[in-house]
Amino acid sequence: MAIARHATNEGREAAWADTFKAMGDRTRLSILLKLMEGERCVTDLAKALKMDAPKVSFHLTRLKFAGLVVDERQGQRVIYRINPELVEYTAEALSLAVDCCLLKFPKS
Repeated sequence: MAIARHATNEGREAAWADTFKAMGDRTRLSILLKLMEGERCVTDLAKALKMDAPKVSFHLTRLKFAGLVVDERQGQRVIYRINPELVEYTAEALSLAVDCCLLKFPKS
């Protein structure tokens, strides 16, 4: 998991780079923003983003590897949500605590 703490500065920098690389893709950022509204399955995300499910699934895998999202199997569906260990909700914004910094996403 990219967000895990590492003993060396080089390891931390690599983890941060992986995390920001995962978030730096426009599609993955769109997925994160949708998940900030609430948990969803691949099909719901695909419909909301007007994309095909395999493409959404690919990007979710990247976000999961980076430690930004978690999944939970419910029957045949897999439900995705923002990693609750990273989330801080306030009245004004949702924030993600990504080891090196706090990213705030204002509520619209």
